[in-house]
Amino acid sequence: MRNLGMKKLQGLCVVAAAMIFALGRPSAARGQAAKPRLVTQAVDESNRVTMRGNVHPWRARSLIKARLRTRSR
Repeated sequence: MRNLGMKKLQGLCVVAAAMIFALGRPSAARGQAAKPRLVTQAVDESNRVTMRGNVHPWRARSLIKARLRTRSR
């Protein structure tokens, strides 16, 4: 009886080890294509642009609240 429990434990360990091995492999080994590099050349600091509309979510909420307060007056 004790031997049967030990075999179940060994089988469970083998399955767990196989799952850890399969999930721990890099994505390229699982058949997924590598992501392309988004930055393809050196950054030219003299040619920069300020983007409009990029606001931190907390700041955006406070701006919305301020607009609502001014409309309700």
